Amino acid sequence: MITLGLGYVNKLIVNGLNTPKILTIYSGYHRVEETLPPLFKDAYKLVVGRRPTDTHKPSWKSADVVTGKTAIEKYIGVNEIFYGIVNDYFYKKHENYMRQIVQTTFCELLTNVFYCMDKGENETARNLFYECMDTVNEQLKQLHKPDREAYMEGYIDVDNRKYYITLTVYTITP
Repeated sequence: MITLGLGYVNKLIVNGLNTPKILTIYSGYHRVEETLPPLFKDAYKLVVGRRPTDTHKPSWKSADVVTGKTAIEKYIGVNEIFYGIVNDYFYKKHENYMRQIVQTTFCELLTNVFYCMDKGENETARNLFYECMDTVNEQLKQLHKPDREAYMEGYIDVDNRKYYITLTVYTITP
């Protein structure tokens, strides 16, 4: 098909319209097996990880990937998938700031999600999780390069105390 001038299959599927080029896909899940301790500073470490990059859970790793932290490639675990390259989604001068914003959002809201699960408020936990994902996606729309887009989606499994995060970074073609 390509040699006949029809283009790639994915372009052919959408009747020749330009399709975005996928630059990065990161996906992972984490299970919080134990109930959270009462102190928030101890609880968030079980949900999102600690400060060293090798202890980051999927929520924080997705923030590392979208903000261009190339060292993250060597810390991909068995319950994670990484495809593509770590690229410059944000301008260099904004990367550290945006990484901190996204990681703080995950820290605060995801930890509260698991506190809700500990109390047995599963519906509240689901709603708070999806609010967290909406907040992160709104943050990703700020200060990025004009030819790039990113979308983060997630799923919460309240029965098994797991959350799933998938990040996709792609280009926008005119």
